[in-house]
Amino acid sequence: MIKCFFITASESKTMNVSAIAHESIDITQEMTSLINSRGELSFDLMLKCVLLENGNLIYTDDLSKCDTLWFDYQITNLSCPLFSERMKIFFDDKFTGNENIHWIKTNVYHSHEKRNYYIPRFKKALDVLDTDKTTYISGTGHIIVPCFSSRKVINYALFHLPYDVRFLWEIPSGVYVHEGIKKMIVHEKFTGVNFEKIKVS
Repeated sequence: MIKCFFITASESKTMNVSAIAHESIDITQEMTSLINSRGELSFDLMLKCVLLENGNLIYTDDLSKCDTLWFDYQITNLSCPLFSERMKIFFDDKFTGNENIHWIKTNVYHSHEKRNYYIPRFKKALDVLDTDKTTYISGTGHIIVPCFSSRKVINYALFHLPYDVRFLWEIPSGVYVHEGIKKMIVHEKFTGVNFEKIKVS
């Protein structure tokens, strides 16, 4: 049985660099409604320093105290993963052909510098769960505790939780990898990446 992991961002308890949408953008909408006709995010993101002071989040354009600005797995106030171009290329090379992912190009700015980042958009819900060992809310398809099938996830370099609501799996709030891909990510020294072990059968 292989191990699997949820990809998370490396976060400090006091100060982080985050790619932020302008406050005029309603980011509570379904992500699919924020994509333009070219398949790109319809607005730009800006790097900001996010400070935690007295329990409050403070956003500032002053990044002078931040050791690293551009992370491969970038913290963002959007409810989705945000990968650097280097990390996108890595996954493109590792895809098995079963993932059915379209990348949503996203412009991220700091001062006069722009870099391209990418959000994964799945074209179909992936069959990755051990449904017998996954815990659901009784009488519904709503998942409480997922259990992934090692036999199924080995077919994917990147996968999502197959919620019963389409927009939640199409552009998910988080993505997963099996241990083989995790080892490669660590070897490549991608920045900003942490892993949380998840339940697998």
